[in-house]
Amino acid sequence: MYYFHCLSDTHGLIQLESANAEVLAWLHAGDFFDRGNQQITAEERNGLERWAGDCRASVFSVQGNHDCGAAKELLDRCTTDITGGLVEIVPTLFVAGVGWSGGRYYDLPGERELESVCASVLHMARRKLFKSDSCILLTHYPAEVPQSCSEPQFRCLQHLIEILKPLVVIQGHVHSLFGTQWLSASGSLIINPGPTGGTLFIDLHQRRARFVASK
Repeated sequence: MYYFHCLSDTHGLIQLESANAEVLAWLHAGDFFDRGNQQITAEERNGLERWAGDCRASVFSVQGNHDCGAAKELLDRCTTDITGGLVEIVPTLFVAGVGWSGGRYYDLPGERELESVCASVLHMARRKLFKSDSCILLTHYPAEVPQSCSEPQFRCLQHLIEILKPLVVIQGHVHSLFGTQWLSASGSLIINPGPTGGTLFIDLHQRRARFVASK
């Protein structure tokens, strides 16, 4: 059994003590910062660097729309940005990353922008992933939302899920979904951890996943 601490949309506020001490890695689904293209304060910079230094586990992240400009540079120094990539974190378990940031925090991607990111992930998956492997998809932008939610869904992300068949999809961006989870039609566990986050339990032998939100 492997343990991960999952969260998203912390917007400059992150609590190290909220994580289980036994986690293998932190998985952050973007928006570490708030309005990141503007000047980052010394307090924000020192806080993130101190947090990254104190964190005992690896931190994998993807870019959210607020993680732009100077924020992206700082994020690159303090975490492993896997946007457009695929990494093996333990034997037979991979994490794929989808994110995007523009010139300003209010810039949002369209289908075309995310298509290139998803294409990069698929290119790596064809080289690295085998049928016996399991995968986590870490994406800032939602791959799936309930019918009652008006947020757009991206066809390229849905196509990515159809091919990768991830065990878990960790997504952010849509604040109204924070703390929710459900099973997709394809069998993937969709979780929206939000800034409070929670612990993801993965049993590779049974190919099962469970998410418990932090209180």
